[in-house]
Amino acid sequence: MAVCSRCIGVYSGFALGWMLLPMLSLIRITRLAHIKKVLVVILLFNFIDAAGNLLGLWQNTLFSRAILGGMLGSSAALIFVGDFFHHN
Repeated sequence: MAVCSRCIGVYSGFALGWMLLPMLSLIRITRLAHIKKVLVVILLFNFIDAAGNLLGLWQNTLFSRAILGGMLGSSAALIFVGDFFHHN
């Protein structure tokens, strides 16, 4: 399967975030509104990184793409914590 480093980061981050859902629901650090704001910020970072590379402002690396993709995937997975784990 040939995918770019950013996509590998997204897939890996989503899988890691998904596996951490039960633990994160126990310590109650996840609030949906807060997670959505973080997701939007990380989406903007990814957009700025891709646009800057496209416009020739900087050269991003495979590592930076994978890290930004991982952050995007893990924050996307955290949105599901409220759907699967309910607290009284």
